[in-house]
Amino acid sequence: AADTFEDSELDELIKFARSEPDPEISLELWDDVIELDGGTASSLVARGNNNLLLGLWSDAVRDFDLAVPLLRQTRGGQVAYLPTGLTTPVEAVQEALALDGMGLATGALGNWDDALQTFEVALGAIGTSGSSEATIPAGTPFSGLRGGAASLGQRVELHSAFAKFAAGDTRGAVGALRRIDKGPNPDGFPQFWDARAALAIALWATGDRAEAEAEWAELCRPTPVPPPATPSNKLFAGVNKAAQLMLDAEGIMTDN
Repeated sequence: AADTFEDSELDELIKFARSEPDPEISLELWDDVIELDGGTASSLVARGNNNLLLGLWSDAVRDFDLAVPLLRQTRGGQVAYLPTGLTTPVEAVQEALALDGMGLATGALGNWDDALQTFEVALGAIGTSGSSEATIPAGTPFSGLRGGAASLGQRVELHSAFAKFAAGDTRGAVGALRRIDKGPNPDGFPQFWDARAALAIALWATGDRAEAEAEWAELCRPTPVPPPATPSNKLFAGVNKAAQLMLDAEGIMTDN
């Protein structure tokens, strides 16, 4: 009976933690969850995401570092559906996002070489699991804005390019940004404005001003009327009040 009560209490706590819009309160709830469940992969990733939103970089690195090996041990079970109709284990998507979050936090601490290595490991996990086109789950920090990454692969590739740029490898960043699918394309992904803007900045930094201006012109092409504040397209359904923090995060990552 005691176990049943504890399980019920844990389920309620998880429900409240997931639905709480204030990251500070949500962080406290996830602390309580982890105290009860001992630190499962999903609860550690959730707390790590809250730490990202609050700028608690070292705490975020700790949580993601603990979550990744747990996710690798539990692959299988539930699957995430890709636009192509294929599936990939949910744990594989969570592992890539945990590594991505660890890279963001590591970079924010000023360790861009280590951050780059972490993003490369995340890209390897994405390639191995075939999850490049997986939709970014709702609630993922710094996601959901129009013009941002529409897929898991795009998100991590962009962050890896940011790390190259911040570490001083400007030409490497240009090469990485050229390879990113910047859309729009027949598969339905919208134009990836963040990547185009980053490429224009990186090209300008290399002295290639003509190509930088051409890329910027492409970025400024007329586009359809923006969608409503609450989009119906599932690629943007994860918009939440914390998404605006993406702008601050990109400022940190591109401050060379």
